[in-house]
Amino acid sequence: FPKKYILVFTGLCVLQEISADLRSVSPGEIITLHCSISTDYEISWFHQNSEQQMKLLVSAARGKLDKSFSYSFNINTDHYDISEISSSVSLVIKGVNDTDLGLYYCGGRNYSSLLQFRKPIRLTFNSGKSIYFNTTALKKVGLLL
Repeated sequence: FPKKYILVFTGLCVLQEISADLRSVSPGEIITLHCSISTDYEISWFHQNSEQQMKLLVSAARGKLDKSFSYSFNINTDHYDISEISSSVSLVIKGVNDTDLGLYYCGGRNYSSLLQFRKPIRLTFNSGKSIYFNTTALKKVGLLL
């Protein structure tokens, strides 16, 4: 009798720590995060917060006739928008707040089921502290004219 073998291949998972591009913003600002992926079909933006939770924010697909990107998904249209530049889609965050801080990933695909990701973007608040002085009090003590 011929022997029959079952071959089982196990995939090797390699985790690699990738440095992120840093973008700083002040609370309440509008910021545009640019995607370095060019695609003819779909671009998606994901956010990963400090608790390591990843969520899909927006996804946009290119139309076959008009060739422009339009939403296929937007988790919050009041807070997120897209900006099309060439064959890529940038993420616009309106009124940045502390829940927006973290890592942002853009992924693109060309009529396949696999998303390709580029270097993530880390969004942080500006570290500079603003100090406000009472100008009336400073005038009284002669420190301000």
